[in-house]
Amino acid sequence: MARGRSLLLARAAICAALAVLIGLGSWQLYRMQWKQGLIEARIAAMALPPLPLPRAAEAQRAVAEDRRVIVNGRFRHEAAFRFPARTRDGRVGVELVTPLVRPEGGIVLVNRGWLPAGAPLDTGDEGGEVEISGLLRRPSRPNGFTPDNRPETNEWYWYDLQAMARRLDLAEAPALIERGVGADPRALPRGRAFTVTLPDNHLQYALTWYALAGVLVVMLVVGRWRRWRSGGGGG
Repeated sequence: MARGRSLLLARAAICAALAVLIGLGSWQLYRMQWKQGLIEARIAAMALPPLPLPRAAEAQRAVAEDRRVIVNGRFRHEAAFRFPARTRDGRVGVELVTPLVRPEGGIVLVNRGWLPAGAPLDTGDEGGEVEISGLLRRPSRPNGFTPDNRPETNEWYWYDLQAMARRLDLAEAPALIERGVGADPRALPRGRAFTVTLPDNHLQYALTWYALAGVLVVMLVVGRWRRWRSGGGGG
């Protein structure tokens, strides 16, 4: 009797785990469809004609992420942010993010692109007021493997926009614009082709959960087969 009750509890536990794993796999498939919808919307936004970036922060937040925008201003090269350990064509350098002061007031951050190590921060500056066309980005927080930022040495490994705003004595986080490849792709700072930055690993996660569910099914079938071979019956 006790052995039969233990077998019944074990089967119930396996069935419950199987239901959970199948549910998790199905949830990841749903998330994959949702994420692909977001990616398609951002690709469509990237294809739209550029629009002037609004002045007010609230209006800026209403602009879709990855929307192409235009902004005018003057670079503050002395206040540029350096993102080290970036490589291009086997060369180590930095990604340069420079504050742009708008004529009507306010500051936005512009990811100007990659510079080789040791290059001056004002490399490629056109001088005076410039017009920047790029994508409005809203970077997410990094994973646990990303190093901590070092504001005291101006080494930044992820976009902590609040900390960057404090460094610039701003009351709120500025907008971030990524400038792409210019007319001369070899010019410095060197931009990169625009891509949607949303990760989409949900199919991989779904297959993992379904595979684990399959392992449980195999374990259940093998257990019943062994009991049948040993004369224990199918009960």
